[in-house]
Amino acid sequence: MEENYCHRYIDNFKLGVYAGTAGEEYAKTFNIPYEIISEHTHSYTSKVTKPATCTENGVRTYTCECGDSYTETIPATGHNYGDFVVTKSATCTEDGVKTKTCANCNDKITESIPKTGHTSSDWIIDKNAAINVKGSKHKECTVCKKVLETAEIPALSMINIQSANVSVSTNSYVFDNTAKKPSVTVKIGGKALKNGSDYTVSYLNNTKVGTATVRITGKGDYTGTITRNFTINPAKQQIQKLETRYKGFFVDWAQKGSATGYEVQYATNSNFTGAKRATITNNKTDKTTVSKLSANKTYYVRVRSYTNRNGKVYYGAWSDVKSIKTANNDITKATVSGISTKAFTGKAITQNVTVKVGNTVLKNGTDYTVSYSNNKKVGKATVKITGKDKYGGVITKTFKINPAKQEIQKLTAKSKAFFVDWAQKGSATGYEIQYATNSKFTSAKKVTITNKNTDTKTISKLSGKKKYYVRVRSYTTVKGTKYYGAWSASKSVTTKK
Repeated sequence: MEENYCHRYIDNFKLGVYAGTAGEEYAKTFNIPYEIISEHTHSYTSKVTKPATCTENGVRTYTCECGDSYTETIPATGHNYGDFVVTKSATCTEDGVKTKTCANCNDKITESIPKTGHTSSDWIIDKNAAINVKGSKHKECTVCKKVLETAEIPALSMINIQSANVSVSTNSYVFDNTAKKPSVTVKIGGKALKNGSDYTVSYLNNTKVGTATVRITGKGDYTGTITRNFTINPAKQQIQKLETRYKGFFVDWAQKGSATGYEVQYATNSNFTGAKRATITNNKTDKTTVSKLSANKTYYVRVRSYTNRNGKVYYGAWSDVKSIKTANNDITKATVSGISTKAFTGKAITQNVTVKVGNTVLKNGTDYTVSYSNNKKVGKATVKITGKDKYGGVITKTFKINPAKQEIQKLTAKSKAFFVDWAQKGSATGYEIQYATNSKFTSAKKVTITNKNTDTKTISKLSGKKKYYVRVRSYTTVKGTKYYGAWSASKSVTTKK
């Protein structure tokens, strides 16, 4: 039964009702004393008696103070879902889940996230292939790391080193009679190979002048051989002596055993513009005289060695440049005096040389210099007079150095004989003893002692009680020639009976 009535009060057990309302009907039905009250205008107050939810309607009730009321429906609000939230991530092999939740009632909606499937990597090397050894590789999922594919890497073949890029540390050397061993750098495809493990190095013809070879031979993973060449040139020359000559010059340089020959270059300027050249084809020749030049002219001179090897010519560096002024007088036209035979002293022997051109006596040190060779030992000595400044040319004279004069140290008479003792000379090859019955040594006899260490002798088979004159001299044999020293002072002795 709808409650559309209201009552204001009950007075003396009478129910106050409005006429024609359910209240009046109610009072009549249940015999409740009532009293009709006057008509009024309803004034309703609303109140939510049942809140609306996401899925159910709510109720709003309007009530008048007279007790009358009515209701109206509050529509359901509907769900207020937020964004999806991943509650289970999808994997390569399993679906994932995403959920969104109502902010009001916590109701949830879930949806499936499709599985991603595998994402393949590039090939990953597990084992590098080596020479004659297979390798292996695989592809895997970049997400879950599951191996997706495997494959074999074919074994490598040995690498021929002939494809290598080879550089030699030094391409040119100067001969010094020692083996030359330049280092090498060997690269294949930008990779530097290691000496000893990837290759070995050996050398050919690397001591003498010419083209030498470095040989690189593959080792380990490398096979084959590759060669590179380098050059050994003659050593730099050196002018040892440069002397003026009449309208020319004399030059002496260092003899090089490795050389085939030499070149002498000369010019009137230090730049060697328009230079001329003299070629010496005998490697034993280490000096030459250049003539037919202008007199009283300065020439610049340099020398170099060359070597012919297998049809190719290898040149050494030029010597340092030296200059010389040619002479305008020929000293070879001069006369030389003051040179005589000398006796051995054990020291270097010189001469009192005089050099004259016409009536002019030249000055030693100003117009010429004097030098000697082989002037200390017994034999043939040489004196060399070399023109200087305005005098050019060379005069060569020789003189003998004979053994020193001998000396009889003891002379003793014996029966029909005598004993003689003389000074031993270290420079002597042997000795001669001469004796006669007269002081002029007419028809004298001679005894030769060929042992230089013998310095005594007994001469026998003589006449008894006879006076003999005796003298001794040394001799020295040099290159087949005998050089005799002066006789000792003669001494006499009378033999015994």
